[in-house]
Amino acid sequence: MGDGSNPRFLQGAFTFDGKGYDSPALLDSSLRYVVPAGMITQPVYFRGGNSADELITIVLMRDGAPMRYFPMGAKDGVHVPLRVVEDLIEADDDPEGVMPMLLGRDMRDALVNETALPGTDPDRLAGPFAHIVVDEAQELTDAEWQMLLLRCPSRSFTIVGDRAQARHGFTESWQERLERIGLDRINLASLSINYRTPEEVMAEAEPVILAVLPDANVPTSIRSSDVPVVHGSTSDLGSILDTWLAAHADGIACVIGDPTFGATSRVRSLTPELSKGLEFDLVVLIDPEAFGKGIEGAVDRYVAMTRATQRLVILTSS
Repeated sequence: MGDGSNPRFLQGAFTFDGKGYDSPALLDSSLRYVVPAGMITQPVYFRGGNSADELITIVLMRDGAPMRYFPMGAKDGVHVPLRVVEDLIEADDDPEGVMPMLLGRDMRDALVNETALPGTDPDRLAGPFAHIVVDEAQELTDAEWQMLLLRCPSRSFTIVGDRAQARHGFTESWQERLERIGLDRINLASLSINYRTPEEVMAEAEPVILAVLPDANVPTSIRSSDVPVVHGSTSDLGSILDTWLAAHADGIACVIGDPTFGATSRVRSLTPELSKGLEFDLVVLIDPEAFGKGIEGAVDRYVAMTRATQRLVILTSS
């Protein structure tokens, strides 16, 4: 804040047994704040969520007296810019005015239809959740992480990601990234074995990613296909696919990097970005150097190459 103030954040996730609307009780001692002598304190913002299946009301107390009430329906939440509301109430000198009436119970009862709230059909996919599994975690922005943290008060996550597949770069370590977004109990485990990609393909793909991310965790392939990576001209695409289809009654191939190629029942056509997370028996890359420059281009090439489970073909126009 730029006004010289010293913000204090009172926050957390708490379980409680309510004592009734007229008997508010302190949720947790960490939510009590004593204003230092000679200082002035003003609530600025309140955000809360209710994971229960019934209506609850949070009461903001000042000197033992209720200051504001925040009703929250089942599986619901509220976001209130308190500084704006309190300033408006303070500015209204008329005790019978509209703004001071917001503090009265009659007005609260009129505004909140408690009989309607229990019938609300909550969105189960909106959370909160006890545990969340995150895949492709290297692609999440800080804002997306905060969205997940809000939906998981327990901060219990299983996080799966690969820095080598982060299209927009990933210069931090996983420890640094997870601490920065707000997690403090972190157990890391690295995957060192590659079961999917044959060593012939990895030998071609590994230098591509290490050139831009020298400390990337590139797993070691434990199997060989005995099929070398083939380099050729884009003019050979048709004959390569025809030969492979004739020799293999089953399996799926994918052409990556040629938007003009029309997909068939056994040959997919994808961009490098859309191929992430998939795998194919045969992968044909078209002009991989045209995928882009810098980290994004190198990641797209690495990801596209490692989609192959049997054989990889790289075709160029020149």
